[in-house]
Amino acid sequence: MEPNDKFTQKVIEKSFSTTSTTASNDVSLQEFIHLMFSESLPFEGSSDFIEYIKVIKSADKDFTSTRYNPTFPAYFSFHKTSPTEDNLQALLKSVDMSERQITYTHPMPPTSIPFMPKTCKIKEIHKIYFISPELVVVNIEVFTSGVPKCDTFSVRMR
Repeated sequence: MEPNDKFTQKVIEKSFSTTSTTASNDVSLQEFIHLMFSESLPFEGSSDFIEYIKVIKSADKDFTSTRYNPTFPAYFSFHKTSPTEDNLQALLKSVDMSERQITYTHPMPPTSIPFMPKTCKIKEIHKIYFISPELVVVNIEVFTSGVPKCDTFSVRMR
């Protein structure tokens, strides 16, 4: 397998929309948050989807993850898929951001650079901002250590 081939494989056979329809494969925003970030939904033998991607698909080692703190608003729980006045009011009164940290050891690709390490340590900070029932911002900040010049930058994804 070529190095970039693993990113062309489909992991989830679903399309995403802000409203769910039962007749199609569409996933609502609430279901998407639950599927991607839920800590209570095991996925393919891993404790959650992110661990599955990191450990199974990317062959990362020493994976550890903290729980999201504070917990997600009840509106984004899997069982409350239809917006009602009660859970919309609860969303307005709930937390607006939840955060967790993930650390793991990532294997480096083979290289001809002398003294290049075979692995590096990664720390990710995931922040999920609950803006409204239709809008969620996922901010992931990645810090690398153990690789030359890695202390000069960090990667931010939104």
